[in-house]
Parts: sequence; C-alpha cells; structure tokens
Amino acid sequence: MPSRQRANWLSFSSGPFGYWSIAITADSRVRLEAYIDTGETATNKRIYDSLYARQAYWDAKFNFPLAWERLDARKASRIGAYQDVDLDDGQSGRKAEQWAVGALISMYDELNQALRSKAAELRSAVTLGQDAFVPVAHDEDPDPDSMERG
Repeated sequence: MPSRQRANWLSFSSGPFGYWSIAITADSRVRLEAYIDTGETATNKRIYDSLYARQAYWDAKFNFPLAWERLDARKASRIGAYQDVDLDDGQSGRKAEQWAVGALISMYDELNQALRSKAAELRSAVTLGQDAFVPVAHDEDPDPDSMERG
C-alpha cells in the first residue's frame, strides 16, 4: 500500500517497465497511467511502440478511451486514461472515484503483464547483444501471439 502524500499523484506497482500511477492533472482530470520509464529512452520508446503497434487490439479491451502518449520530447512514455472531475463537487468526485477504480483495475489486468514481459524481453535482448523484434504501427501484420507472450 502506498504511503499518503500531499502530491497530486500517487505511483504504485513499479516494475521493469516503470510504474502505475493515478494523478489529478492541472486541467482537473483524473489520469490513470502506465508510466513507461526503464531509465533508458530507447527502451522506453520500444516498449511503447510495441504496444502501440497493436493499438486497436488494446483499445478494444476497454469501455473507455486510452490515451497513447509517446512523449517524444521526454525520456518516458505513457498509456493513460482520463476522466473530468470537479473536486469541489462531491458527486463529481464520487463519480470520478468509481470510474478510476474500475478503469484502473481493467488497465492493470489487461496491460500490466504485457508491459512487464516486453520490458524483460528487451532487457534480455540487450544483455545478450541481440535486437528484439518490436512491431511498429506501419508493420502490416504483427504476430498476434507476440504480445500475448510480452
């Protein structure tokens, strides 16, 4: 269980790909995210690109839109989801809380293992001095089983 803090975000369940986070953004939205930050820009972008190559597959898994944010000007990338919230309105806060709980469980259940596996695969490839295949958005037919494994 994460410790309480006075920041506008809370990270948890870190792993080889980065970590999961929930935040209140400056424009009054709740953001749930898989924050992809292995410490190395190239690895982060390869993890992101490998999942983004199957964007339609992942988007179909959720009843809310995913925000695919490569963040090219930064080292990290994110896969997130957003919901408007008015923190001064108790009903809006409760609706956002209910949405966040369900959405975060869905995102974590569907994406966590794929993120962890892809990060481990890329680290192993680097350790062995190999290039791992990472499908990109313009690949015509990425191997559908490759993402199931990682």
